[in-house]
Amino acid sequence: MEDDDIGSKVHLVFITDGLESFEDRKKPGKLSAVIMLVMPRTFEELVERIVGSNGDKISCVIADQSLGWALEIAEKKAIKRAALCRAAAAVLVLGFSIPKLIDERIIGNDDMPGMNTANLVWASLSSKALQKNVFELMVRNNKSIKLADWLLCNSTYDLEPAAFTI
Repeated sequence: MEDDDIGSKVHLVFITDGLESFEDRKKPGKLSAVIMLVMPRTFEELVERIVGSNGDKISCVIADQSLGWALEIAEKKAIKRAALCRAAAAVLVLGFSIPKLIDERIIGNDDMPGMNTANLVWASLSSKALQKNVFELMVRNNKSIKLADWLLCNSTYDLEPAAFTI
């Protein structure tokens, strides 16, 4: 591979989620709680180690949009950022609309007339505590995603033109 080949400039880096290999990752709430305690610190240490060694430079961080803290850390370190969403653009639009839906009292209003909110991502979870945790994480990630220089999603304009106009 030649030095100017893009393949020589792309490096995937993985960090621990904080659980041991024998621990149950399927227990609701356990993985997300540990991730928030371990991964941001570990990621920031990794970035500092890479940047501080031999003049290496990180030109861009690409992170899943559900890991908004990675975008926050990259922004703090003045590194370009791309958020990756594996869902369709319409799902992103719904998520970005949460603050407006709350402000207009469509979501979170006990007096709101019949609406099947059971299909909302956070509402379909097993416990109220987990629902609250995931909802708050989504709200935080919606703020963090605004730090991204690029937002990549699993769609095209031809498939969802209306979603790309919002």
